Amino acid sequence: MTFNFENFILSRILHGHARLAILICIGTLLHSNLCEGAKTQPVPELSEVDEVQEIPTDAELQRAKSVHITPVKKSAALQSESLEYFYSSRSAISFRAGAESSLNDIGNPGPLFGLLYTFPALELRSFEVGADLGRDGSGTLHAAQRWMIGNEKFRWFYKLGGGVRIVASDQLVTFLRLRNWQARLSGGFEYTIVGQTSFRLDTDAIAAIDGFKFLATVGIAIGW
Repeated sequence: MTFNFENFILSRILHGHARLAILICIGTLLHSNLCEGAKTQPVPELSEVDEVQEIPTDAELQRAKSVHITPVKKSAALQSESLEYFYSSRSAISFRAGAESSLNDIGNPGPLFGLLYTFPALELRSFEVGADLGRDGSGTLHAAQRWMIGNEKFRWFYKLGGGVRIVASDQLVTFLRLRNWQARLSGGFEYTIVGQTSFRLDTDAIAAIDGFKFLATVGIAIGW
């Protein structure tokens, strides 16, 4: 059997062409699959697309600056209603009557009549001076600083001050007797009845050398 060199070369060439044809077919199939996958890929929804924010122009900025918001005004009815409950008086004169009782004789109270004058200080503070007449005919002069809690129809107050008991038989010596001097702590409330006229209730605790006293009075305060 003789070896034919030309047939050998020809067979190797044909064999190489067959391999190349197979590779080309495989490449063509892969390329077609990739193209089909790209065509069938879902389009992203609009919600997934980033929104583009527009930059306002100079004209829009100037127009925004020129816009003014007018505050809503209260109606006359609402204003009158709010002013109705505002107590604006800074001065007042008060008439009061009640009872006083000593701590050592608390079961035997006596009548008391008094006159008070209030004049203004700073903010809700004021000063108050007064005179009281007791059951034994003796009187008391007193002065205190008063603090108000609010300016509504119903308002609380408290006072801190001192006083001196006036004994007619002592004449001017009454101011020199230490037992006649008092320290006073008071509290109460006022309620506006009409206009600047108010109902008033006071309670007073009085400390002196000869003992303790308590007062409870009601009255009318006329302010201006």
